[in-house]
Amino acid sequence: AGATVEPCCVAYNAIFVRGHGFKPGGYVAIFGAGPIGLHAVGLCRTSGASKIIVFEVSPQRREICKQLGADYVFDPQAAPPHEVMRDLTGGEGCDFLLEAAGVPLLTFPEMERSMAVDGRIVSVARTPDRVPVYLEYFQVGHAQFFGAQGHSGNGCFPNVIRLMAAGRHNPLPMITARFDLNGVLKAIPESRERRHGKIMVKM
Repeated sequence: AGATVEPCCVAYNAIFVRGHGFKPGGYVAIFGAGPIGLHAVGLCRTSGASKIIVFEVSPQRREICKQLGADYVFDPQAAPPHEVMRDLTGGEGCDFLLEAAGVPLLTFPEMERSMAVDGRIVSVARTPDRVPVYLEYFQVGHAQFFGAQGHSGNGCFPNVIRLMAAGRHNPLPMITARFDLNGVLKAIPESRERRHGKIMVKM
């Protein structure tokens, strides 16, 4: 579990430091279930989200999401995510939304339309794209947007290690492949397939 601390800290920083978290009982949506998105699922479960809704195109990663505690997992190509989120929240929308997919041109319009009043969007995935924003959603809904990167400072590492040590967040289900040092050349193309949760290389 120790080798997964760094990406977990990236998710922790995005959710609780930059995005200021959410109240227990809140509705959470996560776009993208790579290592950071998967850790976000576990952290949101530990922190009392009443519904965790995940959108991920990879069927393998969707299964890992369920193991980590996601309540609902969808392929975003199957149905408009904003309709799914509005339906699952009884029309209220999500209190906290995390962009961890790295495709904000596709995800951001869906997230904007799915925010609850006082909702928050945090973007943690990096992208070179310039993304249009419809300010009316933020002004009328008293909503906020935050950008996040990095993993250190603000007690991220000590707190994540404590959560894992206490058994509050178990990241082991997301480790779906292990290689020794001689297997690195095989691990690299495996990582490009985006079907694994986390690939470990043991030195």
